[in-house]
Amino acid sequence: MTHAAGSPAAHRAGVVFAVIAAFGFSFKAILVKLAYPYGVDAVTLLALRMAFALPVFLWVGFTASRNAPALSWRDWLVVAALGALGYYGASILDFLGLKYISAGLERLILFTYPTLTLLFGVVLHGRAISRRSRWRPWRSLGRSMRWARRWACSARCCRYSPSRRRFAASAAGRRRWWAWLGRC
Repeated sequence: MTHAAGSPAAHRAGVVFAVIAAFGFSFKAILVKLAYPYGVDAVTLLALRMAFALPVFLWVGFTASRNAPALSWRDWLVVAALGALGYYGASILDFLGLKYISAGLERLILFTYPTLTLLFGVVLHGRAISRRSRWRPWRSLGRSMRWARRWACSARCCRYSPSRRRFAASAAGRRRWWAWLGRC
């Protein structure tokens, strides 16, 4: 499947691959949570994930490096260290964390990555935050938290209506509101 870089077919293929990747990335936490009750540990799940991904990465690596210069031994060591410490370390901690938190909370934490990247760029590299990117991570995080709250509320059999918001605004109303939510 080779298409010219700017062709409509290449654009469609890119969109399809991006949608499939987003679904796969989102379902990962759910599949891991479904596997834990069967006694599978995080290392086994991660080994299975890596085993399924290895042929794809080998194919992409070999096809992309056909005309590229060969890597030196030092480059191979750096790539291996980054893969072991960066990707494997982050993945194993992610899988271990899924034992203790819900898949939805894990996704919420993982989607704070753009915000953390922005903050690390400011703190470690002294980069200034542009006017355009100043509010984007916070707005995205706010949307995620709003959707998580709506989902949690609907999962507890409540409907968050304007009349309930007014009721919950008073101190006594808030106590009754949280007591009612705890019963659902």
